[in-house]
Amino acid sequence: MNTASELWSAETVRGHTLPRTTKLPLLSAILYRDAAPEACIREVVRSLRGQDYARLQFIAVLPEPLASEIRRETADDPRFIVETAPANGGAMTAALRGLDAARGDFVTFLDGSSALYPQFASMHVQAHLAVSSSAAISAGRRASFRPGIDAGLKSFGRPGVVREPRYIPRLPSVPDAAYRALIPSVRMLQPHALGMDWNPSPPKVYRRFLVDMLRPQEAGEEILSHLDVEQHFAPLCHLFGGTIALNLPLSGELVAAGPATSVTPETRNLRRIERMRACFAHPQRVRTHVGIRLIAILLGTLRDDQNNPAKAFSQPEVARFFASRWPALVEMFGEKKAVSAFHRIMDTATLRQILHLAYPGRRFTRQHRLLFWLELAQRRRRLMKRR
Repeated sequence: MNTASELWSAETVRGHTLPRTTKLPLLSAILYRDAAPEACIREVVRSLRGQDYARLQFIAVLPEPLASEIRRETADDPRFIVETAPANGGAMTAALRGLDAARGDFVTFLDGSSALYPQFASMHVQAHLAVSSSAAISAGRRASFRPGIDAGLKSFGRPGVVREPRYIPRLPSVPDAAYRALIPSVRMLQPHALGMDWNPSPPKVYRRFLVDMLRPQEAGEEILSHLDVEQHFAPLCHLFGGTIALNLPLSGELVAAGPATSVTPETRNLRRIERMRACFAHPQRVRTHVGIRLIAILLGTLRDDQNNPAKAFSQPEVARFFASRWPALVEMFGEKKAVSAFHRIMDTATLRQILHLAYPGRRFTRQHRLLFWLELAQRRRRLMKRR
């Protein structure tokens, strides 16, 4: 039986009469422990219990004995599911276990570094309902106890992306004052906006179907232990569907970030490969959702703070990866279209290396024919421009 707080009233929208009441989206919050102290985990649990949104599910995947303690504390709250994290698993392993138990239309990942303000869930869901086109992620600001630190994406994006007021479903948990503050703060970051710094970053709310589509593939425990949850999902989901940036503080920092952890080139390259691998997990869905823009997304997955993407393409591991996925690219887009799209983002020598690996038995026939066709197509375009 649904309570009144789980429903919103609906009216006639663009000539179509909707039911008088529509069920609110379910949001699943997945809590795992990365490096946060136990006291911070308990504070996050308290902030989750204080959320004013009606349809929530909380999944905590924590090590023992902390899991048993949280299980006892939340025994009276049916929204909580507490599971024991694998003894030798990392943060990504725990997050994926929580994702398997989640039922929400939206999900958020919490590592214990931020406590959520009471209206965190309501404001994020209201923002997704207010924008004129679906976005993959919403990200607000995170208040900090350190002077001058206020993490978020407030300086990016374009305004004017919300629907007309009469077409926006209003959540009962968002009062008028909060709604008036939220709508002007909404900005949209388009999927082609690359090179943004996602870390340090506040908790985000993701559309569940994209998280499922882009989760790490074919990765064992050893590989998962090197992956960062936000650094995997945030750039990928953004490149597939864009981000709603909210210029409002919706969470508070609990623990100051320590010195930046150095990531080895091997780990950095492994993370890039896993992001690219995720793009090929569901080829038909990817083709339907983004089409040939997948090539630009693959470029985006190679960007990070330390590496120039052009240099990343020349790495042997990346070349071997593209060669191994070449049949899938050809099946999705056709041979010539794939060659042309890749040539726009890499030099001819790197493309030749990929084709050399993709066609090992026909290196002097098919590979050269494709490159010859590409050269002719480029000459034709140059002649057309001169005219």
